Amino acid sequence: GLVGSEMCIRDRRDVSLHLKPGTSLALVGENGSGKTTLIKLLTRLYQPDSGRILLDGLDLPRYVILAGVLVCLILLGCFLDVIAIIFVTTPVLFPVMQQLGFHPVWYGIMTMMVVEFGAVTPPIGMNVFIVRTVIVDIALWPIFRGVMPFVAADVLALLILLSFPILALGLL
Repeated sequence: GLVGSEMCIRDRRDVSLHLKPGTSLALVGENGSGKTTLIKLLTRLYQPDSGRILLDGLDLPRYVILAGVLVCLILLGCFLDVIAIIFVTTPVLFPVMQQLGFHPVWYGIMTMMVVEFGAVTPPIGMNVFIVRTVIVDIALWPIFRGVMPFVAADVLALLILLSFPILALGLL
């Protein structure tokens, strides 16, 4: 029920925070009203004792969330510098991945691998532009094509490390 200007949903099981796809949400309220707590619950920074957090009606498994994060990091790697991506995303994503139960070192290895994929893939591929400045008589696209077998090998290595995390953590 409502208590003053605060809403108490602590012991309520019939409360739904379902948002239909395409709807907008604005969190407005006084300081201390729980806006940050709600966002932390939705992003799984807090693990509730009971209940579920659904995204578009789906209870997402942790590996689906990891896959989405890795795809976003690959896309960022296509346009931004690796160090900038790490500085911007790690404070947000690292605690989430820890809460989801992923080993911190393993997640760090996965992050570095996928960000480096983006550094050699079109449209920007900053490492390819560096090679282009050294070898000026070759166009960019042949260099991108030459890098693709190595990216394919890295994707295979990523899939192996996703399947067998102990390979990345064996010496710890």
